[in-house]
Parts: sequence; structure tokens; C-alpha cells
Amino acid sequence: MSSDPDAADAPGAEAEPAADDAAPGGTPRPSNARGEGSVRVVGTAHVSEASVREVEETVAAERPDVVAVELDEGRYRQMNGETPDDLDPGDLLRGNTVFQFLAYWMLSYVQTRMGDRFDVEPGAELLAAVETAEDHGISVALVDRDIQTTIQRFWARLSVLEKLRMVGALAFGVTDPRVAGATLGLLVGVLLGPAIGLFGGAVGITEAILARAAAGLIAGGVAGYLALAAIWDDRDGAVALGAAAVAAVGVGGAVAATGVGSGLLGGTLARGAGGLAIGLLAGLVVGAVAALAVDALGLAPAGEEGELEEFDPAELTDADVVTAMMEEFRQFSPGGAEALIDERDAYIAHRLVGLREEGYDVVAVVGAGHREGIESYLANP
Repeated sequence: MSSDPDAADAPGAEAEPAADDAAPGGTPRPSNARGEGSVRVVGTAHVSEASVREVEETVAAERPDVVAVELDEGRYRQMNGETPDDLDPGDLLRGNTVFQFLAYWMLSYVQTRMGDRFDVEPGAELLAAVETAEDHGISVALVDRDIQTTIQRFWARLSVLEKLRMVGALAFGVTDPRVAGATLGLLVGVLLGPAIGLFGGAVGITEAILARAAAGLIAGGVAGYLALAAIWDDRDGAVALGAAAVAAVGVGGAVAATGVGSGLLGGTLARGAGGLAIGLLAGLVVGAVAALAVDALGLAPAGEEGELEEFDPAELTDADVVTAMMEEFRQFSPGGAEALIDERDAYIAHRLVGLREEGYDVVAVVGAGHREGIESYLANP
């Protein structure tokens, strides 16, 4: 499914797959067999329909010997819907891959979200370059560094604080921190509750405390449900939920504090419901603290969804805008930017220089953020 630019002997011939540098397409002989070839770099936005059209028109008009794209074999296969088969379960169980996968997820999130907003598949212009090249019998070279190597080096270059901020942005950046905090609290509570019910005695949580907590949970749940049912049709949904939460906490807290009805509960019911109640309380505290930390670290979403809708993805191909975005990322993580941007610029440029020296005329399709760095390396290899 891949072909190296040197692998075929005649125009249009199909070459054997090369795992590291090429995709489908026949490989012609270099147009400048006795001299040096050329490289034209096309900088694109990965979520722009205009970039897709520009790539298609450029490849069709220039008819280069090779179309080089900012993809590696793994990303190319993934974009074609193939499932990666090189993940080592042992690495995942040992934790060697978990954080790298988390970082990859984080890096993919922004592109995916913007792609959904603008109805353009992230990386569509790269696939358009491949498909257009195939239509014209042009070889395609995958010139990016292996994604696993890139993510591994990226994660290794992040400081502990940068890693925490990235994980926090992944968890809380997708929604209101208060909502995410409450969700985190519920999750912690559900997981912690059974443990408290079974082993709470070891830390001083007696049967009586569990019974009071169970009574409070039951009473609070009933009060919250009744409040929600009474005002849901007449109030905004958020207001109704807020009123129900206040009723649940108020009634549940009062019952737990006074012990009303706790004498009717005992055994498994008290341990189960009581442990869940205490776990939920602890979890909500954890969630609230996490939400406050997100605000303090500046990880909360910067604006409303409407602001994203007004954003013009074509700006991502403007040199000044891209430069500003790259510098902002460098301020967040200089080491991460070096692994994610600078090293890849050098790697891609090295591959392009090799093709140029072999006499190939190349159109290289890369993200706008890489164009300046790659052209700099090409000018001074």
C-alpha cells in the first residue's frame, strides 16, 4: 500500500510497500534525473475546507513527481479507518503507554472539536493530497516521524506541572469546571462508597454514623426528587436542578445531623447507603477542590461555544496567526514545543531534502505551523 520514490523503474509502476516513507501511487522517474529536483511547501489548516481545495488544485496543476504529506504510516492507516495493531498490552498494563495515549488524545481533541464545528474532518487536506496524487498516478511519500516516537518524546519533555495542567485541561477543558467537578465527585463517591461501608470501622466510621448517613441520603434523595418534579415544568432546567440540589442537601443534612429515622436502618442497608452517602460527600469535596484548582491554573474554557463558531479556520494558514499560536505553545512548554514542532520540522525537511537531491520535483503538504520551520531547513540543509 506504500511505495518508495526509488522503488519503481517506470512511470505508473506499482511498487512494494515501504513501511517508513510512502503511500499508494505509481512512482515516475525523476523529472530532473541529471540535476537537483525542487520542493514546494504548501501550508494548510487541518480543519479548513479551503485548504482541501488548495491542495487538490495545486497537485493537479503542478503534477509533481512526488506528493509528500505530513503523515507517518500509523496516522495514515488511522485516517483510513484502520485499527492500530502495534499497541503492546504489556506496556499498557505497566503504564508505559497510558500517559502517551493521554497526551495523544489531548493533542487530537482540539482538531477534532474544531473539525466538528466546521464540518471538516481533521487532516482532510492530507487525505485529499493522497487521493489527488493517486488519481494522477503520482507517488506519495509519508515524510513525518512516527507518531509514537513523537508523543513519547513530547511527554518526556513536559515538566510535572505541565503534565498536570495538560491532564486537567483534558478533563475540565471540555465543559464547565463546576459540571466536571460534580461529575468527578459522583465518580469518586460511587467508587469510594462501598469501601467506606465495608471498612469504615477501621477509621472510626461506626454503624451509627453509617445509619445516620443512610437516613440522610434517603431523605435527601426523596426531597430532591419531589422538588424537581414540582418545579421542572415552570422553571429553567438549571434552576430546577439547583433547587432540587438545595432541597436534597438541606433535608438530607438535617436528617443526618439529627439522626431522625436512623434507628430504622441497620445492617447491609446502613452500610451500603451510608457508605455511598459519605463517599458522595467526600467526592463532591474533591470535585469542588479540583474545579477551583482548574480555575486557579487557568484551565477553564476561555470562551463560549459561540466564539468558536465565529472563528475563521482560514486564519490558521495566516503566517502571523500561526506564529502567535506557536509562540503561545512554546510559553506553555518549551520542551514540548521542541519535540512536537522543531524536531518534526527538521525530520520532515531532511526527508524532503533527500527527495530533492535525488532529482524529484515535490509538493509537500504540511500544517501551516510547520511551513516556516521546514522552509528554513530546506534553505540551509
